[in-house]
Amino acid sequence: MKSKLVLFAVCCWLSAAGAQPAPDTIVLPDSLGPLRPGYHVAFGSSTNNIYVASESSDIIVVDGETFQRIKRINTGTPVGGALLVAQHNKLYCSYPSQGRIGAIDCASNSVAGSIQVGTRPTLLCHSSGSDKLYCGDTIDNTVTVISCAADTVVEVIAVGDGLTAMAYDPTTAKVYVATGSAVLAISCATDSIVATISAVKAAIGLCVNQRRQKLYAVGPDCGSQDTVFVISTSADSLTSKMWWPYEGVFLPGLACYDAADRIYGALEDAGSWHLLEFDCSGDTLTRDYYMQDFEGRGIVCDTLRNRLYYLCDEQDRGIVFDVDCATWDIVSTTRTEDYPAVLELDQDKRRLLCTNWRDDEENILSVYDCTDDSLERRAVPLQGWQGSTLCHNSVAGKLYYYWGYAAGGIGIVDEQTNKVVALVAFPYGCGRAMAYSRTSDKLYCPTSPGLAVLDGTSDSLLKLVDFGGVVLQTCWYPDSNKLYCFVNGGSRYYIAVLDCNTDNVVREIERYTGSCQFELLPKDLMLCNYGEGLMLIDCRSDSVLSDTVIPGNIYDITHSSNGEVYMIHRLDRLEVLSAGSISLLATIDWPYSGRQNLVTLACSDSTHKLYWFAGDSILVIDSRGDTVLKRIEAITPLAAGCLDRTGRYAFCVAWYSVVIYDMQSDSYVAEYPALPYPLNVVLNPELGRIYVACPDAVLVYPDTPPGICDEPAISTSPGLPPQTVVRNVLFLPEAVGLKSQAASLMDATGRKVLDLKRGANDVRALAPGVYFVREASGLNPAASSVRKVVLTE
Repeated sequence: MKSKLVLFAVCCWLSAAGAQPAPDTIVLPDSLGPLRPGYHVAFGSSTNNIYVASESSDIIVVDGETFQRIKRINTGTPVGGALLVAQHNKLYCSYPSQGRIGAIDCASNSVAGSIQVGTRPTLLCHSSGSDKLYCGDTIDNTVTVISCAADTVVEVIAVGDGLTAMAYDPTTAKVYVATGSAVLAISCATDSIVATISAVKAAIGLCVNQRRQKLYAVGPDCGSQDTVFVISTSADSLTSKMWWPYEGVFLPGLACYDAADRIYGALEDAGSWHLLEFDCSGDTLTRDYYMQDFEGRGIVCDTLRNRLYYLCDEQDRGIVFDVDCATWDIVSTTRTEDYPAVLELDQDKRRLLCTNWRDDEENILSVYDCTDDSLERRAVPLQGWQGSTLCHNSVAGKLYYYWGYAAGGIGIVDEQTNKVVALVAFPYGCGRAMAYSRTSDKLYCPTSPGLAVLDGTSDSLLKLVDFGGVVLQTCWYPDSNKLYCFVNGGSRYYIAVLDCNTDNVVREIERYTGSCQFELLPKDLMLCNYGEGLMLIDCRSDSVLSDTVIPGNIYDITHSSNGEVYMIHRLDRLEVLSAGSISLLATIDWPYSGRQNLVTLACSDSTHKLYWFAGDSILVIDSRGDTVLKRIEAITPLAAGCLDRTGRYAFCVAWYSVVIYDMQSDSYVAEYPALPYPLNVVLNPELGRIYVACPDAVLVYPDTPPGICDEPAISTSPGLPPQTVVRNVLFLPEAVGLKSQAASLMDATGRKVLDLKRGANDVRALAPGVYFVREASGLNPAASSVRKVVLTE
C-alpha cells in the first residue's frame, strides 16, 4: 500500500456540522491579526504574563516564565492599544471601532468589563500618582479621564484637532498631549488644561526626562533641522531646539537615560539612518552613528547595563543592534523575525520584547535575555501553524507540525491526549520538509542553513547540521537509516545523504535544477524527479544508476508495488515507464473535461489500482496492465489524499470536506462535511486514524469510513455555499452569482433569532441545535433562499 500526495492551498467556504460523530480536535495556536506600531506589548502583571494586542479582536497571553501561549482573550472588537496598570493588575485596551475602553483582569485573564469614552479612542496614558487612565480620542478630539479604582469616567477634556501623542511626567503630575496646534499640559490633580505650548505644533512623539524636568517633542518635519523641541515641565514653556546636520524623517520614539542625562533617537536622511545621542544638560547633539540602510522601527535604553537597543528593518528582515552607550560601539547584532514592528524593554525582568507584523498571520513574539551580551532569544508563536505539513512519530506516539516563518519551530502533539504538549523554537525558523527516523527516534526538520535534529523522546535539540544551503525536500530510507536531502545552496543544488546514526553527511550528489521530488522504491532504490528528468539512486552505495532527461515537465511520480514501473504525470497525460530502461511502455490520456494540472496520484498494492484524481473526475487504472478500468465523476473537485492502512479506502480533501472512495468497488463511500478549510490528510497506521490538517486545528478521524451522511449540509438554492459554524462563529459568505440584501438566522420554528452580516457573526448566545439562514435576493427582493446550519457545543 502506498499513496502519493500533491498539496496546494484550498480556498473554500466552511459549512455546518454534518450528522457524523464529532471528531477529536487538536487545537493549534490560533491566528492573530497584524501587529503594527503602536499596537502594544504589555507586561508587569502579578502573574508575570506578557500580553500582545493586535488589529484582530484578540489578545494573546504568554506565560512570562515558560514562554508558552496560555490563553487567547477574545474582545469581540479590534484592539487599538494596550496598557497594563500593575497597581490593579488590569490590562486596559482601547476599542477604536466601539468608542470604548476594555478592562481585562490579569489574575484570571478574563474580560472584566468596558467603559464608554467617546467615538474612537486610541491613545492610553496612566498617571501613577493620581491612579487615572487618560484616553485620547482622535475623532472627538478629547481626552477622557478614568478612575482606575472604580473604572468610571471622571472628566472629559476637549483638546482640539490632530491628537497624536501623550506622555506622563510624575515629577510635575501632568499629562502632556500633542495636538495639531500645540502641546497641552493637563494637571492630574484638577484634570484641566493648565498650559498651552503653541510653539510646538503637530508633534509625533513625546518623551519625558524626569531628572531635568524636561519634555522632548519630536516634530513632524525634519526639514528645519531643529525638530526635537525641549519643553520645561516646571514652567511649561519652550526652552530650546535640538540641532543636527541632517534632513529627513525622525523616528517618533525617543529613548531617555535619566541617570546619564542622555536622550537617544534615530533619523533617516536620504535613505540612510543615523543613531543620535543628545546631552540633556545642554540639549546638544553629542554623538552620531551611521546605520546605513537599517530603517528604524524602535529604540529602547537599558539603564542597568548602559545599553541601547535599536530595532531595524533591512529589506523586511528584522535585526536588533546592541549598542554600548559608554563606548558607542555595536556589541552584537541579533536576527529577529521579518517585518519588525514593536520593541519594548521589561527592565524588571531583564528581557527585551519584540514583535513583527504580517498580513498573512505569521506573528512571533521574540523574548531576549538582556543579562549578558548574547541576547539569547526565545520565540513564541502568536499565530497558527503554517501550511499543511504533518509528520508522525510512530515510536513515541507524537505528531509534529511546524509554525512560524522567519522565526519559528516545531509543535508537538501527544497522540493519546490530542493536545499540544511542546513548542520547540529555532532561531532562523523552520521549513516544511520534516522527516522522522524510526530507527534512531529522531526528527529532522529544515532550518537555516541546514537541518535541526530533535530527540524523539525528550523533544530536545540534539544537533544542527549545516549544509551551506536551504533544505527543500527530505526522504528517510529505513533499511540503511539514511536521510536524503535536496539542498539549495544558492548557485549549487545537490542531494546530501545523511547517516541518521551519526548525523553526518556521507555523500553529496550534484544536481543542476532547483526542484526535486523523492520517491522511495523497492530493492533499495530512490527515484528523484527534478522536473525535467529522473535520477535513480542505489541506496546501498548511494551511487547514481541512471540520470535521464525527459523532455517536458514532470508534475508528479509514483510506482508499481514491485518497483518495475514508474507512473509520471504530465500536463494532460499519464506516462508509464520501465524502471530499468526508462522507456515508455504506455500513455494514458486525460479525455475528460475538468482536467487540472494539480492532481493526486494514489496507488494501492492491495487492490492493484492507481487512482488519478484531477479536477472533477477520477480515473481508475489497473496498475498491472496499465489500462483504464473506470472513470468516476467526483462529487466535488479534489486536492490531496491518502489511503487507509489496508490500502482500500482513499480519503481525499475537497473544497470543504473530506470525501472517501472505495478503491475495491470504485465507488463513493462517504464524506466528512463541514470542515474548516481542510488542506491535507495524513495516515497514522498504528492507531488506525487519519489526521485532517486545517488552518487552526487538526481533526482526528478513524481510518475506517463511516456510513453515508444522513443529513449532509445542503442548500435549497443551487450554487449557494453551505453555512459554517466554527468556534461559536457563523461565517456568512457572499452568495455565488447573487448579492443578498438581507439575511436572518431563524430557529426550527421559523422565529428570527439574529440578523446576520457578511463575514463572521457571533452566535455564542444561541443554544446548540438546528437553525436556518434566510436570505433575500438582490436581483429579486421577493425571492429568498434558505440554508440549514447546525450549531454545536
